[in-house]
Amino acid sequence: MGKNPENSLHSTFLNGRGLLGFASQAMAWYRSLPQIRLTQAGVYYLAILIVVAVVAIMRQINLMLILAGMLLGPIIYNWRLSRRALQTVHIRRLVPQAVCAGDLVVVQLEVVNLSKRLSLYALRLVDHITPRGPVLRGETWEVPLLVPYLAPGEKRVLSYEGRIEYRGRYQFGPLVVATHFPFGLTERRLTLPLEDQLTVFPRMGKLTRKWYTRRREEFEGAPRRSQRESRLSHEFYGVRGWQPGDSLRWIHWRSSARHGRLVVRQFCRPRNRDLALIVDLYSEAALEDKRGHGEGTELVVSFAATVLRQFCREGGTNILLAIADRDPWWASAPASASFLRVGLEHLAMAEVPTKNTLQEIWDEFSRHIPPGAEVLLVSVRQENDISAEKPPEELGLRELPGYSPRILRLSCREISEFFSVGLSPQGETAGKVFQPRSGKQDTVDPQSATR
Repeated sequence: MGKNPENSLHSTFLNGRGLLGFASQAMAWYRSLPQIRLTQAGVYYLAILIVVAVVAIMRQINLMLILAGMLLGPIIYNWRLSRRALQTVHIRRLVPQAVCAGDLVVVQLEVVNLSKRLSLYALRLVDHITPRGPVLRGETWEVPLLVPYLAPGEKRVLSYEGRIEYRGRYQFGPLVVATHFPFGLTERRLTLPLEDQLTVFPRMGKLTRKWYTRRREEFEGAPRRSQRESRLSHEFYGVRGWQPGDSLRWIHWRSSARHGRLVVRQFCRPRNRDLALIVDLYSEAALEDKRGHGEGTELVVSFAATVLRQFCREGGTNILLAIADRDPWWASAPASASFLRVGLEHLAMAEVPTKNTLQEIWDEFSRHIPPGAEVLLVSVRQENDISAEKPPEELGLRELPGYSPRILRLSCREISEFFSVGLSPQGETAGKVFQPRSGKQDTVDPQSATR
């Protein structure tokens, strides 16, 4: 036997989850419906209309009754016209795929009038931006926009820009569309459940000359992994005397004339050293901060992101990235654009842990560190500010069986010597700078508009 629809519906309503789910869906559906309400001017206008009508009825003054009827016409016409508005509007938001903290963010809104006969006037759009963490949470920013006129079949592209000063994930939407046309007595409002997500990567900085000098010194004194490349890609190293078997194309004729004998160009094969980058975000000072982060945390994350980007751009090496944050994570892969994006996304969402997770994540990934790799530990902690390579046991980590890499630990104070970056401004106004872009709005011919 089939189920009785009435019993099924009754059991669904008796279920708490079903009732709450039905109520939330009903509220979402109600908010998505176009709503008509009186504006402040409409309230005053209606109050005057009521006063005139009441006086006319009580005193039985025909001229005031005619005046009340004349005053009733505009508000009825405005209400009927508002009912037809916003039924044919279609909006699409275009959000950047990738952006770093502090970069200029440009968001576009494509507004299309799908009607073949009805024009739209004085459309007011309000877009909402809500930070979802880990640095900022909760407060919503509003960006108002205006479309003065939209002909039948016309598409117009609006855009607004601003700078998001903190890394993390941001939600765009919902989008509110409203119009007061023609008299401003009633407002037609439509809330579109148009939501997009944007992950803001950590702020990028610049590695100083001291960093490259240290890298070169470490590079020359450590075992390296050679790449298989052609001689055309080798770097010019110097000249040496000619030996039997050398190609005539390698002869450096100007140096040969100066030395009085044949000399040839000497090349060195490019070599790269693998990297294990460990990001330690545990800090008691950051936990005591009400914001849940501090300048030291953002400096460490920005430095790690900049180093990761530099190695992925150079290529030819393997990178192991480990983040000891609230949700420890690590991954190992050859340097590439795809691995860079994955690493930046996890660095963007990294949070200060409530407990020390460095030992936990070290036990997971340390056995995957390739021999000869450079192990770089960047930490928010300030103790033992000595830029020197140390074995794991001196840093409070368990030593690996059969292989004990030396770890170069850099704290916030030392990072500032190898790295420069303009940190985000502190304060409640950080990021609230979104505004419409100046200039003429883009329009599309009605015949070629998207329908």
